[in-house]
Amino acid sequence: MSATPFIQFIAPTTLDGYDRTRPSTEQPDHIPKTFLDAISVREAVFVKEQSVPIEHEFDSDDPRACHWVIYASVNPIGTIRLVPFPHPPHPQPGGRYAAVDRATTYHDGVEPYIKLGRLAVLKEFRGAGISKLLANAAISWAVAELGMEKLGASGPDEIPLWNGLTCVHAQEQVASVWAKWGFKVDEGMGMWWEEGIKHVGMFLRVNIEPAPIPGSI
Repeated sequence: MSATPFIQFIAPTTLDGYDRTRPSTEQPDHIPKTFLDAISVREAVFVKEQSVPIEHEFDSDDPRACHWVIYASVNPIGTIRLVPFPHPPHPQPGGRYAAVDRATTYHDGVEPYIKLGRLAVLKEFRGAGISKLLANAAISWAVAELGMEKLGASGPDEIPLWNGLTCVHAQEQVASVWAKWGFKVDEGMGMWWEEGIKHVGMFLRVNIEPAPIPGSI
């Protein structure tokens, strides 16, 4: 990589008018460029490489998610998103997918958790640590900001307490990558298919306690 990569962040934003049947290059002018850059990477990886239908790539979580995009020079090369609580119920084992949640190995069905997803890096930039940079950026942001932000709350008295629980719905073929970062497969979630791709649930408990100041009592 000739240029030093840098990361841009976009907070949850209104994406009214986004046409899920069209590529990122054919969206309305008011859609934020950083979000379109994220979608362009997702299109290259999920739509072109993995044959996910383009109309299934954008979903209802995108407007309420935080997104990070990493660039080499001016070109987007990777992206990840963080979806705040609440979430739909966990997929059923063996389910195929185009309330009150159930308990699993690492989730009691009640505790608020964040979900990382749509992690994608262009093929020519893989193996350079880009995905780890993105995951670290998202988790570091969550530790610093959640608890002050009202993400997932409908009012000031309903701010859910996030205690570091972080989930991913990982494609089985890349579960080992998430495992290197400390995520553990949730056996209670089982395995399921999304867009014909086998997935497993994984969780990580992030330490959200502030580090002690050296020399302090």
